[in-house]
Amino acid sequence: MTPDNTEPDINKILANAAIIGLENIGKRTFDTIKKAWLRIDITSRYGFTITQDEANTLNDIAKNPTYIAFKSAIGTKSPFTRFIKVGLLLYELNSRGEKDRVKEIRSEIYNSQYSNRYVQKIIHIASTGVLLHILDYLTYFKDTNKLSDYAIREEFKRILRIWQEIGVPVKKEDNETTIKNNIQSLITKKVPIIIVYASESAVPRAHLAIADLSNKKVFVGKYILWSKNLTLSGFNQFLGLLYASDTGLDSPFG
Repeated sequence: MTPDNTEPDINKILANAAIIGLENIGKRTFDTIKKAWLRIDITSRYGFTITQDEANTLNDIAKNPTYIAFKSAIGTKSPFTRFIKVGLLLYELNSRGEKDRVKEIRSEIYNSQYSNRYVQKIIHIASTGVLLHILDYLTYFKDTNKLSDYAIREEFKRILRIWQEIGVPVKKEDNETTIKNNIQSLITKKVPIIIVYASESAVPRAHLAIADLSNKKVFVGKYILWSKNLTLSGFNQFLGLLYASDTGLDSPFG
């Protein structure tokens, strides 16, 4: 896989435009060529046919502070970052109600040369809206514990691998008791990490459930809690992340 550059340097490519007879093209023509080039390049790197609006959205996502911080934390050559952007694009499209387009993009990528279990899980998790929280969390721990790019990449991969066993999506119909029971079930199974996530009307109930368990000392000696609120695409989001504390350390990376 090629490095995750936001866009190719077409200006360098056309710097010697006279060689191919383009020395007299106007700005509008140049911009048209540039947009076409970017669409082709993005399609080849992400594995799906992209519209101009989607290309613009990907470029906007590339400017997101959390995304930039995580990209810096794991290294600019990581193959993860390009598909994190795609997952966040799918979340944007879902929030606009463009569900058929989301299915098209998923299908194209899953049938492309880039498809593997990590790509599919990145896209799935990002499209739920929770991934920015996780990126923020990993970046925070990298900075506070002076961890290596390798440690962060490996922890990110671990989260992807075990996502189905550790994720607790809080549905809008879930009551506080249901949420607490779901969390305690995973505590009983002694999973290494528990990720509780919610959006919109489910956020207050997720907060209350975790607060109640915390007040009852359910996590003491078992899990370290880290939580975050975020507004993404106009929607309220919440992540409660619990790391097993059996190492006795504040950092989940040991």
